[in-house]
Amino acid sequence: MRALKGGPCDPIAPLELPHSLHKFQRVSSGDELNMEGYDTFRGGFWNYFSMGMDAQISYAFHSERKLHPEKFKNQLVNQSTYAKLGCTQGWFCASLFHPSSKNIAQLAKVKIMKKHGQWQELHLPHSIRSIVCLNLPSFSGGLNPWGTPNSNKIRDRDLTPPFVDDGLIEVVGFRDAWHGLILLAPKGHGTRLAQVDKINNNLYSLKFSFYL
Repeated sequence: MRALKGGPCDPIAPLELPHSLHKFQRVSSGDELNMEGYDTFRGGFWNYFSMGMDAQISYAFHSERKLHPEKFKNQLVNQSTYAKLGCTQGWFCASLFHPSSKNIAQLAKVKIMKKHGQWQELHLPHSIRSIVCLNLPSFSGGLNPWGTPNSNKIRDRDLTPPFVDDGLIEVVGFRDAWHGLILLAPKGHGTRLAQVDKINNNLYSLKFSFYL
């Protein structure tokens, strides 16, 4: 992870980093990853990263839970709070309140690399308004956005069930909140965009929501 020196993230207070990044450390000036003019961090990652509409709701959820932790005592409460926030931010009526110009494909270019492969641009359907990158089978109050691919998907697309220690990042897309509600079904899942070793997100605009 790199942060531009003198930018909005400088200085970064270690204790304010998300819990999953507390083991992150700045690399030394002699490290091969170090780049002039940037603070570069190296460390472990066990979490999810979302961009787009879901990120707005995730951040609102995180802020509310930080202010009132006593209200978030079980998975059902967490999920109902997510749904309420989705209503207040218009995610259930995304086609009305959020034009296609705010779809992920118009706001960012996503590149992926599979194991021992080359960087390639990830095709993002124009209907996708949010993508989630994660390396664990749980987000948004305990839901599994990747699900368990059936035998055909495993054979045709070389997909596997998600595990924390498999070294892979799952990339999942969502159209709107109704699409997200599919996760409540026994075999529900988002749009499986890719399962990769590395991912690179290039944002076209700074007016973009993301949450870690």
